[in-house]
Amino acid sequence: MRFIRNLNFGICPVLLLLIAFTSGSLGQLTKNEFLKQMAATASEAELTALRNGNILVKVLPSRDKREVSVLGAVKLRDVQDIDLARFRSGLSQKNNKAVLGGGILSPEPSLQDLAELTLDDRDVEKLKTCSVGDCDLKLSASIIRRFATEIDWNATEHKVRATELFKTLLIDYVRDYLKRGDRALIEYADKRKPVRLADEYRAITEGSVLVRGLAPELLDYLKKFPTAELPGAESRVDWSKVDSGLKPIITLTHSVGYSRQLQDDLFLTIATKQIYASHYIDASMAFTSLLRFGSGESAEEYLLFTSTSRSDSLGGALSRMAHAVVEREALQKAEELLQNSKMRLEAKAPATQKTADHNNESGIYTKIVELSESLTVRILAVLFIALALFLAFRWKRGK
Repeated sequence: MRFIRNLNFGICPVLLLLIAFTSGSLGQLTKNEFLKQMAATASEAELTALRNGNILVKVLPSRDKREVSVLGAVKLRDVQDIDLARFRSGLSQKNNKAVLGGGILSPEPSLQDLAELTLDDRDVEKLKTCSVGDCDLKLSASIIRRFATEIDWNATEHKVRATELFKTLLIDYVRDYLKRGDRALIEYADKRKPVRLADEYRAITEGSVLVRGLAPELLDYLKKFPTAELPGAESRVDWSKVDSGLKPIITLTHSVGYSRQLQDDLFLTIATKQIYASHYIDASMAFTSLLRFGSGESAEEYLLFTSTSRSDSLGGALSRMAHAVVEREALQKAEELLQNSKMRLEAKAPATQKTADHNNESGIYTKIVELSESLTVRILAVLFIALALFLAFRWKRGK
């Protein structure tokens, strides 16, 4: 049975969470404290259902109308031989048909890492007419100007040249990010109002109260990357191309796996931070965590999922209508992720599966991309229906 509770957007639940989480010290989060802190946003009935093995998913409050944030949790049973590698593997989606391509970039990124990446003909055609403030792809002002000046669009091989330049610029961007962190994050100039990713993630991180309570050192690591050091953390950058049903989305994602153990209590998490998307998504950050309290037959384990995504498609005149559709979709996708991950994590691990399969994206990573693109399709559907109703109303009045 699924328990869903949509919250009215407000600050009170967030303040309650903040007060609850700051009352405990780092690394000493007990089971009772964890459940008490969860009670800041969940009813007693929901917490009882969670303890009994039911999935809890809900929308979290947000001050930005471009933002949708969801929380999901489920109790696990008898997860054996779990470590960070198997946790990441347990979240994988090896048969996700929406993923058209992807992989892990090398610690020293090179063009070879993107050998399989291609630009669709539609994206190439749109690049021809791209200008600052009016571009179909999410790009910075300097990148838009380079496509205008460095590509001979009348040449026979202009698609090959445009693809090569696109991949070169992505590799240069990742190299810069690995050296300078958030200071290197792109400023999208595809619309009249630029979007600075550094500002977006500063706001999202400040609102990540739940993660701050569980692992403040992880948020600090993400904020200060790459200068910060965090024992137990594994960092990498992934690329992916996903079929959205409208336009394929090319993304770059900074993924951080983190493990922390104190006596019998274990905390594992996979954090994903999208540092580039070619369409639709302004910013997206997610955390999937496994918490184990105690050992042996008395141990209790929980899987937590939090995701925050921002899209300019949610900020228009019909934002309330779009939010209703998007939130419903987000809850459904979060529940699917928890169900699938629970099944894989509770399965007995074969001896050969001691390390993660690095030829596959982590499940949370592909799910975030899939979630974001499906939300965009829903938003566009809502806008289309609203426009059709408006035109029908005008036509009826005209008669």
